[in-house]
Amino acid sequence: MAGVRRRLGHIGAALRPGGTAAAQAQTDAAAQAVSSPPDPLTLFGAARPGEQPRLDLEHLEDWSAVDLIRLAMARGASDADISACVVGDDSVAALAALNTELQPPPAPTASVESITLPNTASADEVVAKLETFGIAIIEHAADEPLISLVESELDAAGAFDIDPPESGGRPGGKRMWMDSLFKAPSVAHLLTNELVLATGRKLLGGSCKRIALKELSAWEVAPGSGDGKFHREDQFWPWHHEPTAWCLNMLWAIDPFTPDNGGTRVIPFSHVGKVRETGREMWDGTGYAEEDVLQASMPRGSVFLFTGGMVHSSGENRTLKGRRGVLSGYQLGWLRPEQKWWAYRPLHDMLCAGEVPSQWVGTPAEHEIPELLGHIDDRNPDAVPGEHADWAGSKNESAYLSRHHAQVEADPFAVNLSGSKGYESAGGGTGIVVTQRDRIKAQRP
Repeated sequence: MAGVRRRLGHIGAALRPGGTAAAQAQTDAAAQAVSSPPDPLTLFGAARPGEQPRLDLEHLEDWSAVDLIRLAMARGASDADISACVVGDDSVAALAALNTELQPPPAPTASVESITLPNTASADEVVAKLETFGIAIIEHAADEPLISLVESELDAAGAFDIDPPESGGRPGGKRMWMDSLFKAPSVAHLLTNELVLATGRKLLGGSCKRIALKELSAWEVAPGSGDGKFHREDQFWPWHHEPTAWCLNMLWAIDPFTPDNGGTRVIPFSHVGKVRETGREMWDGTGYAEEDVLQASMPRGSVFLFTGGMVHSSGENRTLKGRRGVLSGYQLGWLRPEQKWWAYRPLHDMLCAGEVPSQWVGTPAEHEIPELLGHIDDRNPDAVPGEHADWAGSKNESAYLSRHHAQVEADPFAVNLSGSKGYESAGGGTGIVVTQRDRIKAQRP
């Protein structure tokens, strides 16, 4: 698969009018760009995703060879399959036929029953659901005493009483973020649930040395809240990587999820069934028929798992009661986490001091949470507390994501991110990082 990705640029150039000559012209232009680098803020001045034509899955013969290759990769095509199509006389027709063969079932063929498992299921069974549908529900994954404890701690911390922005509260309304791990320590037991954690390591472990915690928030969907906007959780990292999962997300039901109270809406098979279209489907919210939508239904204490590529949104709460839940997820350990755990001072100081909340002691959370957060402690017993404690995925290690906001705004390959999310400066200042690869990419039509 990696070989195919490295060849994409060369294949695309060879298949465009002008063939090898066009590719050589690009190489010459790239060499000139390296010797005379352009203004970094104008590197990506191409059309915005919303201005580009939609890619119609019903007419694959109208797609470019490069887009067809990306779609085939997303659907799990092998290098050999793609290479056989590319070397033929009519590569576009061959690639279209390959994609048709690999097309997943229609979304309406999935049901809540087909994705639901008991809490006695194995990690293999859960991963099988995730790889097939992109989603899975584990009923009663947490018992009632734990869910009650989590809810009472979050209530006491004010997680569900945060004033909406119009009342002077923080943006986002009723949502508490990573401070919930510190203020409601029993939440950690959800994040280290034996079956869920084993599933995360089985699904993601083949692509990293360790999995990490992506984010954490506790929230309440208020009565009268409308449908949310469809999005993907892994759009935080704007690269094509399907069918390899980069993250696994979890929604814990503190209240039951039902169609009436806005249970999460998903498009089954969308983790492999739809090309990213450079984020276009996230811009206008269209492209999905209502009959394709599956709405999560699960009892209190259950967990809804979905891969990062799953298109989803919150649902409309038509009841008179809020719906409470906890959102978190695991990701590949070498990716920068969505939330900067090392920047939250109370959590940072606690772990660097070698301390954990009493609720974690003697449970998997005592050792698993620091590892999931990327906290590395190689002190010897006689060392000064915090002397050699550090963080994996720290600011220095996340520098490869540093790009200026203006670059993101103009980048036709970027997805619809919120502000400069995923591109913050690692060391202050503008955070502009311009590489030879950037300059070469800037010369491509």
